[in-house]
Amino acid sequence: MLARAILHVIWKHLKDIVSFSGIIGSLGWNLYNHRENRRLRRDTIRLDEFKRLRLPVDAAYVAIRNHCASLKSLEASGSSPAKILRAVSVCNKALLQDYDLLCDALADLDRSTIVGGQRWVEGLIDPWDQISCAFDAVYAKKSRPDFDLADLREAINRIIVKINLFLTHVMGELDKEIRKE
Repeated sequence: MLARAILHVIWKHLKDIVSFSGIIGSLGWNLYNHRENRRLRRDTIRLDEFKRLRLPVDAAYVAIRNHCASLKSLEASGSSPAKILRAVSVCNKALLQDYDLLCDALADLDRSTIVGGQRWVEGLIDPWDQISCAFDAVYAKKSRPDFDLADLREAINRIIVKINLFLTHVMGELDKEIRKE
């Protein structure tokens, strides 16, 4: 009899319980969607800002990569060592200008309050110093009496390797920022 009374009460109020459960479920689902939409909007704004600020970084990156290609051509060149050294010097000056552009573009990323990464420029100092040392080694070789084309090619190859490591470092840091969640 008690079971029958309980069933009668539950059956009588079942539509109210179902309605109330539906309202609670709907409110919970709306809250979840609201939070997800806010997160998605925040991430979209952050990604758009990163893309906008990355364009100048990409331009400088491509310019530095082009200097690396020029150095590869000089490495394979059959010109005289003096002529190759002049071309290396010109490439070094142009590379330095593009490095400055890259640093300026990365400094813009540092100043952004939306992009999460910080200290973009600080991470470039050591790899760039290695490139500078490799260029200095080329200039030091020319003062040696036994300086020849093979030594110059070897020194240019070391510069190319350092630039490729530098570019890999830059691209790796940029990719890390994109992968952040």
